[in-house]
Amino acid sequence: MAELTTAFSSNRMMLDYVEHAYRPAALRLRERMGQEAAIARALVNWANRVQAHWQHVRVDEPRPARDGDVWSLVVPVYLRELVPADVRVELYADPLHHGGVASIFPLERGEAIPGTLNGFLYTGNVPVTRPSSHYTARVVPKHQHAQLPQELPLIHWQR
Repeated sequence: MAELTTAFSSNRMMLDYVEHAYRPAALRLRERMGQEAAIARALVNWANRVQAHWQHVRVDEPRPARDGDVWSLVVPVYLRELVPADVRVELYADPLHHGGVASIFPLERGEAIPGTLNGFLYTGNVPVTRPSSHYTARVVPKHQHAQLPQELPLIHWQR
C-alpha cells in the first residue's frame, strides 16, 4: 500500500493535471494573446471559414490495390472552397478487438482532379493484415495552432 500511494495519490493527480493540461493550456493562451492576439484572431477566422464551408466537403470511397504486403489506396476528396492546408485526410480503422486502439493513417495529397474546385486524389498505404474494407477515409480540420478536435470537432466520412 505504501508503494502505491505515491502513484495513485491526489498529489500525483494534481501534478499530472498541471503538467499535462494546465501548463500547456497557459502556454497556448500566452502564445495566442501575443502580438495583439494575432494568432487568436487568425484561429477564429480560420475556424469560421472552415465551419462555413464544411458542409460542401465530399469524400468518395477509397480505391484499393494490393501492392505486396500493403494496400495502396486512392481517395478522391473534394474540398470546394477550402484549401488543402485547412484539412488532414486520413484512413481510419476501428480496433480489431475490445480494448484495442484505432488505426489512423495520414494520406498524402496527390494530383488535382480535373474540372473540380480543390478536388484532389489522396494516396497512402496500409498493411494487408486487415482487409481494405476495414479502412474508411475521413477529413478532419487541421491548423498548427488549434487544439483539435476539442476546438473544432468536425469530421467528414467517406460516402
